Amino acid sequence: MRGVRAGAILTVSNRIGDPELAPPEVLQEGVRRMVEVALEALLEV
Repeated sequence: MRGVRAGAILTVSNRIGDPELAPPEVLQEGVRRMVEVALEALLEV
């Protein structure tokens, strides 16, 4: 609408109502993949 591009990438850490977070290695892999996708998207702009 205003010529501005935006994006968002999220990593889920637990289910709604579940106080236990995903294991740290699962979260770390999610963040790693999230950053990889973001960097690849930037290269395509």
